[in-house]
Amino acid sequence: MAEKRLRNFETAGEFFRMFGGVFRTMSGMRRIPKNERIAAEFSERIMLAVTAVNQCAYCSFLHTQTALEKGVQLDQIHQILEGEIGSFSDEEIPAVLYGQHYAETKGNVSAAAREKFISAYGASRAGHIEGYIMSVCFGNLCSNTVYTRENNLLTPEQKRRGLLLYLLCKPIAAGIRRSGKR
Repeated sequence: MAEKRLRNFETAGEFFRMFGGVFRTMSGMRRIPKNERIAAEFSERIMLAVTAVNQCAYCSFLHTQTALEKGVQLDQIHQILEGEIGSFSDEEIPAVLYGQHYAETKGNVSAAAREKFISAYGASRAGHIEGYIMSVCFGNLCSNTVYTRENNLLTPEQKRRGLLLYLLCKPIAAGIRRSGKR
């Protein structure tokens, strides 16, 4: 896995490209029959693995809370947040590796990785899993973009150039923060 660091959006183009992908994918996910959806516990573990790459504190808290509610053991959550994949079953490993790759590349996955991912699950199931990966990655990057600005972790030039990104990401990050306070 790549070096751990707080990842955020760097351009409005990145934001809109990922937002478009999330929007298209999420509308399709609503039509997946309940019996074909992945288990809630598995989806939370995938989201924790993606969040671990992006180093999002808000999403780590929210998904840890939700994973515990879905039955994921605390020691497994700690392993996932440390980037360890040993607690995943052989069937789940391709999804986790793809999710980590997706986060590391901000959605610019290699054709080989995507092909391997789809061959492991089939197009429909892979699309369902990718929906979770895309949405959590988008939320991570939005939250981190807001966090870096509000905590003065940007240079003056980055602040000036990043105002639009901050304004785009702020409502999404606020929603994530509210979700964590349930």
